[in-house]
Amino acid sequence: GDISFYLYSRFLISSNGTLETYTASVASTPGAWEHRVGVYDGDENRLELWVNGVNVSGTLTIPGGGETITSSIKTNTEAFKIGVASTSMSIPFAGIIDEVALWDTALSGDDIVKIYNSGTPTDLTNATAYDSDKSSDLAGYWKFSEGTGTTTYDETSNDNDGTLINSPPWSTTVPP
Repeated sequence: GDISFYLYSRFLISSNGTLETYTASVASTPGAWEHRVGVYDGDENRLELWVNGVNVSGTLTIPGGGETITSSIKTNTEAFKIGVASTSMSIPFAGIIDEVALWDTALSGDDIVKIYNSGTPTDLTNATAYDSDKSSDLAGYWKFSEGTGTTTYDETSNDNDGTLINSPPWSTTVPP
């Protein structure tokens, strides 16, 4: 499936070419690191947004005014993308991304708060860092710490290595 998180609190969910945008009314602070988490619960067809350990889902705008999302990413054939605001990848993220993780189960609010409060950076492959019940569900974990090249390596045993496109610059800036 394809879920893309974007600086201005937008999630783009594209299911086999049909794009839906979900926007939260949460301002970003330019130049400041933020911990942002998106939770898609396919069983409930629900999307949550968390910023710095706080659930801000109440600010989420769902297309059509409903309470649940209409796309399903369960059977999607599109690639997972990080840092773009369109399916054509023509609108790149304007900022620095560090450490992206993808679970094949929805994280609970307690899981998210534990990860946020555990410090930076947290080794998400270490079950004691947040919740041992979810560490085995970690489908991909990219630290973006390679420093050179066009590959970011998946830190899990799943080997979901990522290919960097459009020559994004590497940064040595890390969250405090």
